[in-house]
Amino acid sequence: MNNYIISSSKDTKKIVSINIEDSYSFNLRAGKGKIVNIKQITMYDKDAIANILNKKCSTRIKKLVKLIKDVCDDEDATDDDFTNCIDEISKIRNILYYNYQKYLRKVDYENFMNELMFADNYLKGRYLSAKNVIGGNRR
Repeated sequence: MNNYIISSSKDTKKIVSINIEDSYSFNLRAGKGKIVNIKQITMYDKDAIANILNKKCSTRIKKLVKLIKDVCDDEDATDDDFTNCIDEISKIRNILYYNYQKYLRKVDYENFMNELMFADNYLKGRYLSAKNVIGGNRR
């Protein structure tokens, strides 16, 4: 349900209050040569919200994959490195489930969750194989 209160004068019309249930707000980062000082943007278009969050999640998962690759390729990786990666996977999964699920398209949401599940299983498998090699329990 959308509610608008519009104030109008002879030359201008101004929205005084707006109440839309499905909206997504995000803060902007300060950039170089910033002309306009905008602190927050609120989106109401469902497709625009889905596209923004899709790009945001894709970027975050790409960074996670790079982190996992670095940890798995590092022969001196410690248990803490693997634990940090697993914690990051869990953190992203929770953000997707609790914050972004209602905004993302079902297909995109399921793809992100599948990628995280694959990354989690891959990381745990690499961790166990590294423990077996280090511990001398190789079969």
